[in-house]
Amino acid sequence: MIDGSSIPKVLYGVLQWTFCILVVFFLPQRIKSKKRLIFIIFMFFVFLIVQYSFEFLPDYLWIATIIGIYGLMFIYVYILGKVTWIQAIYLTSQAFVFAQFLGALGWQIYYLFGSILSDQFLGMLEYGLFIILWITGGYVFYKIYKHYHLKGYKPEISRNNMITIIAIMVIVFFVSNLSFSGIQSALTSEYPHEIFYIRTLVDLCGVVVILVLQEYQILLYAQKEITVLEGTFQKYYIQYQQSKDNIKLANQRYHDIKHQLNLIRAETNEDKKDQYLKDFEEELRNYALQAETGNGVMNTIITSQRSFCDKNQINFTYAIDAKRIDFMNTMDMTSLFGNMFDNAMESVLKVHDSDKRIINLNVYTQHDLLIIHMENYYEHELRYDEGNLATTKQESTNHGYGIKSIKNIVDKYDGSVRIDTKNSWFTITILFSLHDEKSNQNA
Repeated sequence: MIDGSSIPKVLYGVLQWTFCILVVFFLPQRIKSKKRLIFIIFMFFVFLIVQYSFEFLPDYLWIATIIGIYGLMFIYVYILGKVTWIQAIYLTSQAFVFAQFLGALGWQIYYLFGSILSDQFLGMLEYGLFIILWITGGYVFYKIYKHYHLKGYKPEISRNNMITIIAIMVIVFFVSNLSFSGIQSALTSEYPHEIFYIRTLVDLCGVVVILVLQEYQILLYAQKEITVLEGTFQKYYIQYQQSKDNIKLANQRYHDIKHQLNLIRAETNEDKKDQYLKDFEEELRNYALQAETGNGVMNTIITSQRSFCDKNQINFTYAIDAKRIDFMNTMDMTSLFGNMFDNAMESVLKVHDSDKRIINLNVYTQHDLLIIHMENYYEHELRYDEGNLATTKQESTNHGYGIKSIKNIVDKYDGSVRIDTKNSWFTITILFSLHDEKSNQNA
């Protein structure tokens, strides 16, 4: 018969160690792979030794041992994952509650089955139960975190989020263990089977609350992304409309040229005549910048960008056949090329030698493919965030959304995008299948 013992505390060290790994598994790592493996193995034995040592401490030091374990888990998470201390506390609290839940579940199952087994089978039950819980529990939470990270989860944890989850952890821990204090209340019991039920249910509630909180944070993150991307679309669409109006105005001004010519011919003051000629040449030069690409929207985009490049000593060359790009709506087209040009302009404007401020753009069809290829020279160091190219702009609120917006638009039209950064040349190549577009139109 069961004698009131439980799964040895040393095994809880394995659970805590496991959940520390799980909460940072999909996050950027602070240390390299070989050192990381050594660190994981080292911390495994540290957890076992610490938990084993705690078994010999008197009961009145129980809270101190719990705080010590939590501190050890925090060190583990902070060193293993590339996170801030606030994020590390948040993730550690998650790992602590998850480990407590599996531990409580182990206690409950052990008591239920151990009470009907003979002593010779209790050891087998003890360790067999732990192995089953460790494997199944670890797998379930691994799938949960994989699901979160596939949805784009990032631990953008604020101080308030940290305080919230600490409060959840503390409340769950003390309520689930209140029965061991001897206090009589509606949440306590003096009967072992009821104590284990209370612990398991309270810890389960803690797990559910944490997962709901996680889902809520993912929702907020997704809404933030949508807001920023929609703002980006709107920004470039407004720019396109403004450029379109400017070009229309320039075309209207063209009809006034004959009147300006007559004014110049009639002017007898040479200084005024020279000024008229300069103004006239400037208008003609701006008009000459208008592009002909085979697509009205693209004409406006390229004309606007040519004007900017001309004013900023950027060598912009292009060869564009955009007749078959009409499958893309105006807002997507302006956002796609607007982001591409913004990234290119940002790079070349940092190049001191104006002769090296080069942007080349080619848009053409080959067989059933529409190919968009842009390249620009750069000299500054590029930054990466989790293996993805990140912007170097100062606006932190729009951090990294240029490339992300490009990829989202390309994905929307079932295209593919490739980015290369070799030999000081940044190149982005986008492919769209025109065969798919034909099929969609015929359907």
